[in-house]
Amino acid sequence: MRLILKRDWDVPISSPLEMEEGYFSGRLNELEHLVNEILRKPRGSILISGYRGVGKTSLVYKALHEAKKRDKNMIIVLLNATELEATSEKDTKIIPMNVIRNLIRRLYLATRNIDRLEQDIKRDIESLYSKATASKFELMHHYQKASDFLKILTEERSLLVGGNIESLIFIASWIIAILLQFNNMLPSTFNNIISMFLLFPIPYFILSLRKRLLKKQRETIHLSSEETYFYDNNIGNLVFELEQLHRKISDKGRKLVYVIDEMDKLDGSIVKEMIRYFKNLFTLSKALFIFVGGEELYNIGTQSSDTEKTLYRSKEYTYFSSRYFLSRPLWDDLSKFIDCIVQNKEGLTEDDFERFKRVIAFDAKNDFFDLKQCIKDRISQFDTNGNPVIDIVFTDEDYKKSRLHKAMMVLFEGKYMSRSISKWKENEELLKRLFEHAYFILECYPGKQINDPQGGDVSDALIRDFNGLLYRLGTLNIVSESQQSIKGLPTRIRTYQYTGVINEPPQYLDEPTEYERRYLSEFKIYTKYVLALINTFRVMNGEEEVTEEDFCRNPIRYAQIVDRWGFNVSSIFQQNVEIYKTLTEGEPPYPFKREDIEKRTEIIKKHKNAFFNNLPKVIASIINSLNLHLNLKIQKLQENTSLFSGSATQIRNVFQNSNHFVIFKPDLTRQAIVSYDMLQFLVKIKKVIEEHETTHRIIVVTEEAPLEVKGCHYVKTDLPSNFKTSLYDALTEISKFFEE
Repeated sequence: MRLILKRDWDVPISSPLEMEEGYFSGRLNELEHLVNEILRKPRGSILISGYRGVGKTSLVYKALHEAKKRDKNMIIVLLNATELEATSEKDTKIIPMNVIRNLIRRLYLATRNIDRLEQDIKRDIESLYSKATASKFELMHHYQKASDFLKILTEERSLLVGGNIESLIFIASWIIAILLQFNNMLPSTFNNIISMFLLFPIPYFILSLRKRLLKKQRETIHLSSEETYFYDNNIGNLVFELEQLHRKISDKGRKLVYVIDEMDKLDGSIVKEMIRYFKNLFTLSKALFIFVGGEELYNIGTQSSDTEKTLYRSKEYTYFSSRYFLSRPLWDDLSKFIDCIVQNKEGLTEDDFERFKRVIAFDAKNDFFDLKQCIKDRISQFDTNGNPVIDIVFTDEDYKKSRLHKAMMVLFEGKYMSRSISKWKENEELLKRLFEHAYFILECYPGKQINDPQGGDVSDALIRDFNGLLYRLGTLNIVSESQQSIKGLPTRIRTYQYTGVINEPPQYLDEPTEYERRYLSEFKIYTKYVLALINTFRVMNGEEEVTEEDFCRNPIRYAQIVDRWGFNVSSIFQQNVEIYKTLTEGEPPYPFKREDIEKRTEIIKKHKNAFFNNLPKVIASIINSLNLHLNLKIQKLQENTSLFSGSATQIRNVFQNSNHFVIFKPDLTRQAIVSYDMLQFLVKIKKVIEEHETTHRIIVVTEEAPLEVKGCHYVKTDLPSNFKTSLYDALTEISKFFEE
């Protein structure tokens, strides 16, 4: 069995400034999000982060290739972070002028050869480029002028032997003086005076005047250079003009996209300071900035320091308009990539080919960079056409790797992986933990003990579920088992023993995961409390109890009874009963996302707590419904000053600051207050309550053990069974109280 690879199998995706070539496969979800954002957003800063070698740059390049197919007017500017020259070699502080100059320089270089670009935009880019670099070029220009001028002087000096211009001036003056003496052109006295001046004073004056002119010209050149440098070194002007240029390019119907790659080559503090300095340029100007870097960049603004923990969000939170954390590729992504690079399969069945791909993916830990290296390691020869050849012989360890990888992907991709963008970083952490555990198992010897983690993190639940799956595959045997409450769910914590055997995993997980069991548990407990309330009322009303099966068959019919007592429970059952039935009665695979199930679990828990808080109102309504012939009234304690007044005022004072309900006879001869979680205050007024037990009663909804106080009735909420029993007792006693 062997595979023939394509000759260019390891050529990466090309730059978006070139014709598209190279191999990129999969990541459809990530690609769709990024392409959509590039095409849709006129401005903003997008962060693409992730661990090194995960394929960040390839994803950005592929997205830009796809975006260019739909937007032919797109201008792309590519930079490496080191090209920004954000800092000097000796200093760790950013140099903003270097950053803005290099942005403008790269924009100029990216656009100067675009023939279809409007000429006025080209001129504006060239003008801005000249201004950005003027502090260097203008200075050099003026120095060149000075140099040329000095060169002229040097050439003048070279006219005579020895190259001395001063000598030439003196010799010329002396020749004129001699000619005047011999020709007698002027009167002799005047002629002698002029000749004397020509011998020294006149040439000296000429030379002095010439030196002053040269000095003045040099000073003018130097002053002009300093003024040009000062004017063009104003970074605010450059940033403003760049923003104006972005707006003009956008108004012409063109999208400008900057890609700043390898940001992880810069120190994290430098990156933060640079983005802080140019935040408005990066996020508000009419251009799109895509930053590509390591996992550290993702944490900017998302992890607060100790001094910022009291803030709602850190000041760096808005540095990026969008954040993407690129996790390792999925199995389907890796599988399709290998499909793309294989030219021919010789002697391999489809099962063999899938096994090979899973072995490679397991060796690479689903890391795309390592995947290529693992493929290279297996190349044994090249055919006559230069195509790489992989000879395949499966070992026992290969079979184990393939099955372990499939079991991991069934659990992770089928259950634990989140599709939400904000959870992509969590996906990476989960997959990393899962691979570490799978590698540990593969390295174990038969008989080695493996313990379930006892933590409450998602990754701990993932490992416990993975161990459970391997137990069902015969890979692990149970040595011991204990129960531990984790996030309110009684959870099995097991110690296993490795058997050394790994059987073929199923195509999908056939049992609920830990987070699904937690959801089922919370929903079932909530159902039991609601059903206990309904059945207590039905029993006291002489009706048959509703079974849990009948209730789940048509929960809305029964839940509406509780709704009429003042608390809406129907909504929870409307939203969850079908999911509950699917998980308990349906056939796997179940179509629900982990984040959705976890969110529903939290909603049910909060609703259960709200149910307990509203029990005073509900219980008061039930008492009234059971005693309609007595024409009882219900009011909040604060709404009627006559309630628990007179000698019972001390009781009123204790309860008046909370939301309690009082049910009473119209003539106030019998009054009962229903409260929630006020057990700790009863000790203070125990004597007063007992003195008024014939006319005033207290009903306390509590999870704690009750106090022995005459005139008090307790409704326990610690367990559904205790809730039902104590509620029945309290309603029976209170009904007798009002009948007296």
